[in-house]
Amino acid sequence: MSTPLNISLSQQGFETQAELHCNLGTAPLVEAALANDEGILAKNGPLVVKTGAHTGRSAKDKFIVRDAETENSIWWGKTNVPMDPAHFAALKEDFIAALGG
Repeated sequence: MSTPLNISLSQQGFETQAELHCNLGTAPLVEAALANDEGILAKNGPLVVKTGAHTGRSAKDKFIVRDAETENSIWWGKTNVPMDPAHFAALKEDFIAALGG
C-alpha cells in the first residue's frame, strides 16, 4: 500500500499520466517491480535489475553555487559548473512559491 505525496508532482512542476506508487515498503516495491517486468529475483531473494548503459546523473546537470565559501575549494569546469548566488536564490524562491509558501 502506498501513501500519498505531501506535495503533488504537479505542484512541483511535473505532469504525468503515469500511475504513481509513493513510499512503498520493501515487499510491495519488489512485487511492483516484478509485476512490471522491471527485474527478477535472484537466488535467496534479492531483486536484480538491469539499468542499462545510462544510470547516473548527467555531468552537465551538476551546478554548485560559486561564492566565497566554494570559490577556492571546487575544481571548476564542465563537471562542476558554477551557479551565481542570485540565480540560485531566484530558483529557490520560485520553488518555495510553487509549494505555496
